[in-house]
Amino acid sequence: MNAGLVQALRRAGVTVLSVSETGRRGRSDEDQLAYASSIGHVLLSANQRDFVRLHTSWLMEGKSHAGIISVTEQRIPVGLMRTKLLYIQRRPLTAMKDTIVFIDGRPLGE
Repeated sequence: MNAGLVQALRRAGVTVLSVSETGRRGRSDEDQLAYASSIGHVLLSANQRDFVRLHTSWLMEGKSHAGIISVTEQRIPVGLMRTKLLYIQRRPLTAMKDTIVFIDGRPLGE
């Protein structure tokens, strides 16, 4: 995961955790999400397909998580990234709970 993106999210006030930072590589996606949520961190992942499925499954089972940020592209124009970070920053931290936010090359709302 791009360390600059992790730092930008943290500066925006998001308590975010990437899998590479946890030293938990090789663990299941569910275990990664459970761990991040247990310590109150939003999970940052590039594995969009699996985490969308997991997010949906957890909600249907009545489970809760601290939030997921899915990065679908590593290289996003700076202006667009700033817009997305402002969007995340303006949301109350509790608004991340049980949600998934996508950071990709598309403008917000698409």
